[in-house]
Amino acid sequence: MFIRVKTLNLNYFNFSLAKQVSTEKRRLIIPYHEFGIVEDINIEQNFNNYSPQKFNCISVDDDIINDLYEHLSIMKTYYHSLDRPEFGLANWGITIIPPQSLSLFYDVVASSKIIKKSIELNDLATKINQAKKEQKYMIHYGI
Repeated sequence: MFIRVKTLNLNYFNFSLAKQVSTEKRRLIIPYHEFGIVEDINIEQNFNNYSPQKFNCISVDDDIINDLYEHLSIMKTYYHSLDRPEFGLANWGITIIPPQSLSLFYDVVASSKIIKKSIELNDLATKINQAKKEQKYMIHYGI
């Protein structure tokens, strides 16, 4: 199994006995989810391939999505194709989010306690609003 991750270079402080021992550069690995808009959907279509460029996806860190999971568990969705109805996001797979679920999705994202600090959540809210206005399905690629 492969997990898509972003890497960031950060200053890392190692503390021992409440005292700074060393400072060095470390890489932080962050798993993430991707969200996009499906322009044309076919009821027989399977979404088994990873193709975020096709849907102009944006990335959101896994920690942020994890904070929303419980609230999204009542959102009607599909896993990989429209013949597999489910609820919530497929953490390890592909989720199709229908237009009728976008209001709930937006409300959960917009009511997040970190929305004002998170560029990623703001981008996601914008993407949801765009899909909602155009009555389009969204796609989610889990980690």
